[in-house]
Amino acid sequence: MHIEEIIARIAPVNKECAVLAQERFNHLIKPVGSLAKLEEMTSRYAGILGKADKREINYPARSVLVWSDLAESAIAEKIMAGAMPVNILSAVTGGGTEAIVVTSDNEEDAWEEGAALVQELVQNKSLGLLGFGSTAAAENALVITAMAGGILQAAALGVPVILDGVAT
Repeated sequence: MHIEEIIARIAPVNKECAVLAQERFNHLIKPVGSLAKLEEMTSRYAGILGKADKREINYPARSVLVWSDLAESAIAEKIMAGAMPVNILSAVTGGGTEAIVVTSDNEEDAWEEGAALVQELVQNKSLGLLGFGSTAAAENALVITAMAGGILQAAALGVPVILDGVAT
C-alpha cells in the first residue's frame, strides 16, 4: 500500500472523548492538573481510541520496536536474543521487543518498508500500543523515514505510538 493511501486512512483524534477523559481526571479527589503529563497522555489515548469510559479502556498488547540499519544488525541480533536492557524494560511492563532492521536503499522504499512492517506486527501480534526507539544516529535518513512510515501506519490502524530518543 502506498504511503498516500495510508495517510488517507488516518482518522482524527476524537476530541470529545479526550475532553471527557480530562473532565474525569478533574473530578477526582486530587488537585486539578496534579498528574500533569499523565493526565494529558491518558486523555489523548482516550481520544485516539475513541472511548472515554474507563471500563472500555484496557491495557493493550504492546511491544517496543527498536529500529536500526544493516550496519547495526549485531545490536538487532542481541535484542532478538533478549540480551539488551530494552528487553528487560519491556518485559517488566508485560510487553515484547522487536528489532526492526531497515534494508531499503532509498527513502521511497523506506516509507513503504516501515509501514508494511508495522502493519504486519500489529496484525500478527494483535498489538494495541507501540513504543518506538532507535539505535541509528539521528541523521540516518532511511531509518527515520522507515519509522515515519511506521508511525503513519500505526495512526491509520488507530494504534498509539510512544517515541523514545533523539532519532525517534
